Amino acid sequence: MSNVSECANKQVLLVEGLTKHYGNLLAVEGISFSVNRGEVYVLLGPNGAGKSTTIKMITGSLVPNAGKVNILGLNIWEPDSVLHVKRQISVVPEELIVYGNLTAREFLTFVGRMYLMSPDRIRNRIAEVSEVLAIENVLDKFANEYSRGMKKRVLIAGALITNPKIIFMDEPFDSMDPIVARSLHKHLIDFAGLGGTIVYTSHVLELVERFCSRFAIMYAGRLLEESRIESVLEKSSLSDYFHGVIEKASKMHETRSVSR
Repeated sequence: MSNVSECANKQVLLVEGLTKHYGNLLAVEGISFSVNRGEVYVLLGPNGAGKSTTIKMITGSLVPNAGKVNILGLNIWEPDSVLHVKRQISVVPEELIVYGNLTAREFLTFVGRMYLMSPDRIRNRIAEVSEVLAIENVLDKFANEYSRGMKKRVLIAGALITNPKIIFMDEPFDSMDPIVARSLHKHLIDFAGLGGTIVYTSHVLELVERFCSRFAIMYAGRLLEESRIESVLEKSSLSDYFHGVIEKASKMHETRSVSR
């Protein structure tokens, strides 16, 4: 993979006081964290913790009720900044939405053209990401013929093809063949090693142990803990640490609910 462009400073993502509620439901409550260039940062938590909502707010597809998001030093919600920011990031959403009447090759070409890539560059990148994600055999098949796992592969290929500065992914390894997941894992490690930044959500704790710089644990819309992975692995497994934090938070949450 070619070199990822240098960012203006080390910090490439800053989230401050991010909040989202739907009526009386508080989906995300005032969370704050930052991510540096070259890091692999993971949001962990059970279903309903607020991880997907957080990713959507950070990447501009969901408007927060409060808080601030800066990407590459720019406010994602400023009209003058949003287009510039989105040209430098890629997003793999939770929803596997693909255009059923397009082939994978047509979809990837469409993505490349949106990012103003040259035809030759698009062809070369399609060949590269197709090999990483083992989608060569479906490049010219219509997307409505794909399995769930294949749709995810094609969407990830679309995120990789532009060689962005930051990739945001929501459960990227869910429904993915283990062999393909291993290939993608290696590719993303190389991407981060060249200065790219990755922010993703996951339930696969074993993989997070091997593919993570720092992580945060969310529960009931709150960010409970944040740590470097090596600091945790010096004392226990990530699984033991994670379940201990969640169990403690669950008991406190039940206590608050009863007191109300």
